Amino acid sequence: MAHLFLGVACVVAVLDWVAVAGERRRLGYVTKPGVMLALLAALGAAQRPAVTSWFAVGVAFSLLGDVFLMLPRERFLAGLAAFMCAHLAYITGFAPWLLPREPVAWALALLVGVVAVLMARSILAALAQKGKATLRVPVAVYMAVIVGMTIAAMWTNFQPAWDARAAVLVSLGAVYFLLSDALLAWNRFVHPVGWARLKVRILYHVGQILLVLGVIVQAGG
Repeated sequence: MAHLFLGVACVVAVLDWVAVAGERRRLGYVTKPGVMLALLAALGAAQRPAVTSWFAVGVAFSLLGDVFLMLPRERFLAGLAAFMCAHLAYITGFAPWLLPREPVAWALALLVGVVAVLMARSILAALAQKGKATLRVPVAVYMAVIVGMTIAAMWTNFQPAWDARAAVLVSLGAVYFLLSDALLAWNRFVHPVGWARLKVRILYHVGQILLVLGVIVQAGG
C-alpha cells in the first residue's frame, strides 16, 4: 500500500509540474499539497512506525510550508519556519548523533558545508543590497538547518542500522531538496534563472519522494 501511495505522489507531482509550466494556478492549488498528502499517506501505510514517525512529522510540516507559499498573499517567513521544522524532524529521524568514524563521511560534510557557505555569502549579500536585511538572519539559520539535514542524510551511509539502498535514496533526496532551495533563493534574491519555478518544483518533489522512498525501504517496505 505504501508503494501505491508513492505512485500516486509521482503522478500528482507530474500534474503539478504541468500546472506550474502552464501557470494553471487552480490546478496547482490541488496538486501542490496533493503530493505531500500522498507522501504522508505512504509513510502512514509503511511498516515500523518507529522508523517513519519523525519523517511523517517532516512531511506534515512540508505540507504546511507549501500551503504558506502558495497562498495568494505569500507568507514567506511562515513557510520558511515550517520547512525549518520539517528539516529538524528529518534530522531527528536520521539520528545524526551516531557520529561516523570514517574520514570520507567528514570529508563529505566538509564539502557540502564549503559549497553552502559560498552560496550563502552571495545570497545574504544580495539580501542586504536589495534592502531585505531583516531576512538575513532567518535565511541564514534556515540554510544552516537544511545543510545539517543533508549531512545527516549522507551519514546514514555510515550507520550499520541503515539499509544500504535506503541510505543512498535518502542521501539523494536530501541533495535534491538542498538544490531546490538553493535555486529558489538564488532566483529570488541573487539573479533570475530561466524556468526557475518549474526547476525548483521538480527538484523539490524528486527530493521529497526519494526521501520518503528511502524511509519506506528502511522500514521494510
